[in-house]
Order: sequence, then structure tokens, then C-alpha cells
Amino acid sequence: MTPVTALALILGGLSLLLAVKEHWGSGAHRPSRAIALVIALLGLLELGAGLTGRDIGIDGWLFGSRLGTAAGHPVPNRMAPSTALTIVLIGLGLTFLDRETAHGRRPSQYLTLTAAAIALFAMIGADPFSAGPSFNPMAMALPTALSFSLLSLGILGIRPDRGLMAVISSQGAGGTMARRLLPAAVLLPALLGGIRWAGERAGFDISQFGLSGLVASHIVLFAGFIGWNASLLHHLDSDRLRTEDELRLAHDELEVRVWERTAELARANGALLSEIAARKRADAALVREQEFQRAVLNNLSDRIVACDAEGVLSLFNRASEESHGQPAERLTAERWAAHYGLFLADKSRLLEREEIPLYRAWRGETVRDAEIVLSPTDETTRTFLASGQPFFDAHGTILGAVVVMCDITERKRADATLRESEERFRSVFEHAAIGMALMTATGRYLRVNRAFSEITGYAEQELQALDLFAITHPDDREESLRSLQSIREGAANRFVAVRRFLRKGGGVVWVQNSVSFVKDGQGRTANIIALCEDITERKRAEQEIRLLNAQLELRLSRLNALRRIDLAITASHDLGEILTTLVEQVTSQLRVDAAAILLLDSHVETLGYVAASGFASDRITGTSLRRGEGYAGHAAPGHHLVNVPDLRQSSHEFVLTPLLEGEGFVAYYAVPLVANGLVKGVLEVFHRAPLAPDSEWLGFLEALAAQAAIAIDGATLFDDLQRTHNELTLAYDATIEGWSRAMDLRDKETEGHTRRVTVMALRLARLMGMSEADLVHLRRGALLHDIGKMGIPDEVLLKPGPLTDEEWQVMRRHPGYAHEWLAPIPYLAPALDIPYAHHEKWDGSGYPRGLKGEQIPLAARVFAVADIWDALRSDRPYRAGWPEERVLEHIQSLSGTHLDPAVVDAFLEVLASSRTEAVDVAPNPA
Repeated sequence: MTPVTALALILGGLSLLLAVKEHWGSGAHRPSRAIALVIALLGLLELGAGLTGRDIGIDGWLFGSRLGTAAGHPVPNRMAPSTALTIVLIGLGLTFLDRETAHGRRPSQYLTLTAAAIALFAMIGADPFSAGPSFNPMAMALPTALSFSLLSLGILGIRPDRGLMAVISSQGAGGTMARRLLPAAVLLPALLGGIRWAGERAGFDISQFGLSGLVASHIVLFAGFIGWNASLLHHLDSDRLRTEDELRLAHDELEVRVWERTAELARANGALLSEIAARKRADAALVREQEFQRAVLNNLSDRIVACDAEGVLSLFNRASEESHGQPAERLTAERWAAHYGLFLADKSRLLEREEIPLYRAWRGETVRDAEIVLSPTDETTRTFLASGQPFFDAHGTILGAVVVMCDITERKRADATLRESEERFRSVFEHAAIGMALMTATGRYLRVNRAFSEITGYAEQELQALDLFAITHPDDREESLRSLQSIREGAANRFVAVRRFLRKGGGVVWVQNSVSFVKDGQGRTANIIALCEDITERKRAEQEIRLLNAQLELRLSRLNALRRIDLAITASHDLGEILTTLVEQVTSQLRVDAAAILLLDSHVETLGYVAASGFASDRITGTSLRRGEGYAGHAAPGHHLVNVPDLRQSSHEFVLTPLLEGEGFVAYYAVPLVANGLVKGVLEVFHRAPLAPDSEWLGFLEALAAQAAIAIDGATLFDDLQRTHNELTLAYDATIEGWSRAMDLRDKETEGHTRRVTVMALRLARLMGMSEADLVHLRRGALLHDIGKMGIPDEVLLKPGPLTDEEWQVMRRHPGYAHEWLAPIPYLAPALDIPYAHHEKWDGSGYPRGLKGEQIPLAARVFAVADIWDALRSDRPYRAGWPEERVLEHIQSLSGTHLDPAVVDAFLEVLASSRTEAVDVAPNPA
């Protein structure tokens, strides 16, 4: 063994020792790894030297000249390559001792096993670096191989729970086999190495033994080991099978016992779970009961206080805590009254200890409705009814006491208020101004006040022997009975009605009854309260008012009838319509069956029926009477009213009797219609029953007759005025047409022009939507459009050639002359638009005022188109008339400049329609 090899073994042992300490937690991890790296480095250096054949002098560098000979043998200069390789593997194994691959394998075990294999081969002389079976001074020495084998086993034994050591130490067949074969694997190479060493020491060449002897010895040794291990494995298998049978029987027995025990445990567990569930339910029920009791106590409005067996206050519900609170210190019974302010009911003094309800209950007494007064610190006083009792255990020992205090403060106040109210009610009942009565449900009187006695005339004692129906008027009893029945059955709570009472001693009094009921505890009607007000005087006043209202309504109705007649007169000039309205108002306002009006024709002295209403037939319409015939003929000349109470007794004097057969008239009135002292006709009134009119009725009849007379007179005057107006209008129009013909006669060249232009202008104006009233004024304005030319001298007006500028200035004055002459005439003022403005132009270049656009009156704009149309088609002294097509083109060219475009469009439409009609629009050829 070289010194370097010995150093490597020493360092390997030290690293192994440190690794063992590290495994047991001594913290030597880093030094162990450093030493292992040094061992690996030495091995690499020696291995490189052996493989390259160079001596790097590590032994001399480490040990110097002290190296010499020992036992007469020279020390080699360098270690064998196998030794160096083993050192490298041992170093790397120590370095990667705690490392694992991703698959859980440990590289250190593989490295260490490889080193051990090299050492074992070296011991039997099978050095991989040896050239032959003979001794090689460069081969690994036997002590070195043995040392490295032991060091490898030490490295593998550091982690007996991992890798090969885990397999060897296991209790299975693999572990057993490994433990049996491992000695053979270790001892056999050692034995062979020993034989080799002994032969070498004796000077024998190993080859002299022969290879067969070596192989045979190997076979014998391995056969012995194999037989020994086979016998051992057979015994192991027998033991294993026997053990498995015993284990199976034990397992079956254990399984039966486990099932039995499991069943027992399940039953016990079920019973335990049931008991636990029952206990939980009981606990939950107890908690709910306690919560319920606490909730009940806390939601009670009464104050509840309890004390324990020692007299210590131990229980307060929420109401008692809010009312006076729990004490901050232990209170004895002597201090209860002073602490809480417990007084007697009359508030004269504090309660003594023996008077406190809770103390009395604690002493074993049962307390019922003890009235006490509590005055807490906020200076409000509350009154309570306290009830208390003790509670005992099973042996009858007092465990404490509880008291319940009901607050009756509001009830006490309500009682006081009720007493005051009853007193006030009694006073009000006795001294009320209206009658008040308290009755039973059947209507028998129990109490009445003074006013009720005054209304009925009966004293209270007398009424108590009667009922409601005894003093009620017979006509009102049934209604009173139904009202009371509805109250008793609950259909109504009260009713208000007007009734009549029979006074004592005779007479009837009107009362307004307001009846309501009082119910008992079961909701049934117990009593009836009646309030009665004497309204006799009010009823008389109401009757008078109704009479006055009826009269007033009648008068208003008649006034409205007169007004309607006036409206008919003013709204219409149709005499027939007016008289029809009048006879309808006569029949409705006088409440008679029929009425008729006759008009007097003064020329033939006859009365003719012109309006009638209410007759069964129309035979009377259109008939007439001579003056002096019949009742109507007698009423007209006499200017007086004629009355026949019964036509059935004087039919021989009634001329129209044959015409009125079947009508059944009885009463008859005839009133002359007189206006301005002249008889205009007669108003006749018929009724199928006798009449007994009063003066007001007769006055209204005469008023209606006067209205009829006025209507007839007004209509006559209107007809006369209308006739006169028409005659004047005809005269004016004839005068205007005469002026127009005179102008045409003066200017023979324009004869017929005015008539043609007027016709065309009227047609065009109608198409433009002008009203009929405006058309009348347009016609007059068209006829007089050149009336101003009467002021133009003949030499200018009748000049055969063109006019000079001065002459045109004179000619253009004729619209102004027309305005000066016609404006003062009211009848012709509305017709001035055409004479004054028919020379104005749309663009404002016309004369005399230079009007523009719609500033020009519509009538003038319409007339201008018709005037140009006829003027251009007619011959003039200075030119011949134009053809129609040229005239139309010229008028269209003036649209928008001289003429209104809308009027031009309408004119073209009129002209197109006139071609299909027989209308005289052609100019006069002369």
C-alpha cells in the first residue's frame, strides 16, 4: 500500500465518520463533502499518472525523503490504476451521498458498489488493469482491496433504509437470500485471495495449481453455499406457509371477533347516539322553553319582580327594568319601599315592610290586587295593582316569591275622566236646548230631558209609561217601526228622519229625529238615544218658501217665455215662425191644451188662422172669419177679452164648431191683438176642462197677446221697409246703369265696353271666391269705372290720334275725379275700389296712388284684367282691335308686372270655360 493510498483510506474513514454524524443531526455536512472531494481529486491525479505512465511525485511531494524501504522491498513510486479508480469512486460516492435522481435512485450506491466490485476482483487476483494472472507490482495489494471493501460496506450502511441496505435488512425472502449470499460473495474472494497470497509467499506460481484446480475449488465452494442456502430457503418456505396458515386462522378469528365487537360497538354507538340526540332535543326544548318563558316575561306589559329564598331581588322582566330598574346593590326588604318609592294608594306615606306585596308573598301570603303607588326618580306617579304568591320546592320549603304589578294609571285617569264625563253628560242632558230621550231597544222611554217634555207636552213620568209609537203620528208609525227594526238587526247604526209627534192635549208638532243605538258586551242593541228638535216653525216657513218658490218659478218661466218670444222676434223676420213659437209658449206657460192666432186683413175685413198648436187635426189651418163673426170676430172690433167658460153650452154662437168636432174643448178665451191702437188679429186659447184662472194668469195672457201684436206689427213694418229698400235699390241701380249708358254714348268708340267688362269681372270674381255682397259693389264699381272721364275735356277724351304727355296727364286725372264725386255718396262708397284703383299696377308703376301688390284692392285687380282684355280686343280711333291669341300673350306677359298673377291664372280658367258656354263676351264690332 502506498502512502497516498493509506492517506486516501484515512480521509475516506474520516469522511465516513463525518457523514454518519451528519446523518444523525450533528451538522458536519460541509466538512464531509470537502474531504470526499479531496479523496476524489487524489484518485484522479494518481489515475491520470498511471494511465499516462508519468510519475507526478505525489508521494515525494507529500512525504519527502522519509520514504525508504521496508522489509527489504522497495516502495513503488506510484499506486496501481485500480486503486486510483477505486479511490475516485469512493470519493464520488461520499460526495453524492445525499443526492437522489428524479426516479428516486441514489448515485452514491452505484458508485460505491462499483468500487467494492473492483476491490473484490483485486482480492482474487482479477485486477482489470493487470496484464496476466501472475503477480503485477502495479496491481492493487490485498490489504488495500480488503480496506476498500470494508470502506464501501461502511458507506452503504450509512442509510440502511434506502437502496441495497434496505433490501438486505428487509424481512422478506429477498432480504433473507441477500443476507445468506452476501457472506459467500465477500468471504469467497477473501479466501481465494488468501490462497493466492499464501502461494505467492511460498514462491509458487499460481499457474502451477492449474486453472482446473482453481475452478473446481470455486465450484465446490459455490455448490456448498448453494446447497446450504437451498436448505435454508426450504425451511424458510415451510415456516412461511405454516406461519401464513396460522396467520389466516388468526385473521379469520380476529375478523369474527372484530365483526362481533363492531356489532356491539354499533349497537352501543346507536344507543349512545339516540341518548345524545334525546339529550340534545331535551336541551333544545329546555332552551326554547326558557327563551319562550323569557320572551313571554319580557313581552308582558305587567311588571314582574321575584326574590329568592333569602329575600334578594333576583328576577326583573323587561317592563320592570324599564320602569324602575334593577338595584345596583343588595337590598333588604326594609329598604324596598324607600328605594323604589312605594306609597299607599292615597299617596299619604311610604309602605311599611309588612305592607309591601312582594314581602308579604315571601312570608308565605297570597296577595290579590293590592293597590300601590310607585314614584320613581323622574317624578312621575304610576298606580299599580299588585298580586303575589310564594313558590315552594318538593318538600314545601319556600324558594322565593313573585309579584305581578299591573299598571292601572291610565285606567284610573280614564275612570276619573269617565266620572267627569258622566257628570257633564248628565248636565248637558238635562239642560240641552234640544229634546233628548233614552229608550229601550223596543222604543219604551227610560229617561227624557226637559226640552223633550216641552216638545211633547208630557212629563218624564208620563212618558216612561209610553213608548215611541204612542206619541208618533199614525202616518209616520210604520216608517219609524222599520227604522228601529233596521237598527236592532244591525243593518244601520243610526238614522235621521223628520217625524210628527202628537202633543198632549191635541195638536201636531214636527220634529227632526236623530236616532242612534248603544250596544252591550255581546254586540246587541241595548238602548236607543234619540235627539229631537222642534222644527214646526221651520216646516211652516218651508211650506211658505215652497209656495213662493213655485210662484217665482212660474214667473221666471213666463219671463223666459217672453224672452224666447223676443228672441224669436229679433232673430227672425219670418212672421209664421214667430207666431208658431208664440202659440207654443202660450200652451206651455198657460197650461192650456191649444192656442191659435188669427191675422186681420184690413183690405177685406177678414180674420185668417196663421198659427195653431195643440189641435188634434189641422182643419182649422187656412180658414177665415169675417169681422164680427164668432167669438174671435166679436173680440177684434171691441178691443176686449172674450171668455166662454163652457163651449158645450154656447155652441150655437161658436162659428167654428163643425171644424172642431172631436177636439172636446170646454173653456175658451179670445184676446184682441192691438198695436198702436190698431187691431192686428186675435189670440184664441182652448182647454178641454174648465178653467179658473187668477188675475196673474189673465195678466200673462194679455202680455202674450201684446207680444204677439208687437211681433205682427214689427213683421209688417219690416216687410214694408224691405219692400221700400228693394225699390230704392232698384232705383239706384237703374240710375247707375243710366250713367254708364251716358258715358258710352259720349264715347261711341267704347260703346258696350262697360257691359262686357262688368260681365267678365263678375265671372272672374266669383271664381276668385268673392261673396255675393262684394259682387254687388263690384258690379256697381265696374259700371262706374270711367265715371271720372266725365271731367275730361272732349278734345282729349275723343282725340282720334295718340295723346301727348300733357294730354295724358289730363287723362290720368279721371280716377281722382271719380273718387271726388262718389266718396260723399254712402250708397256708392263701397264701390269706389274699381273707379279709383283700376289703373294701379302690380309692380307699383300705376296711377293715381302708385299702389303695389296686394295693396291694390282685389276688385280693382280683377277688373284690370277684364278691362285690358276687352280694350285690346276692341277697335280704337288710334288702332284696330287685336286678335284673341295676341291679347292672351300680352296679358300673360303683364302677369307679375302690371297684373296680379293669381288673377291672370283665374282669368285664363274663366276664358277656357267660356269658350264652351253661350256667354256674350265678344266686343262690339262698331
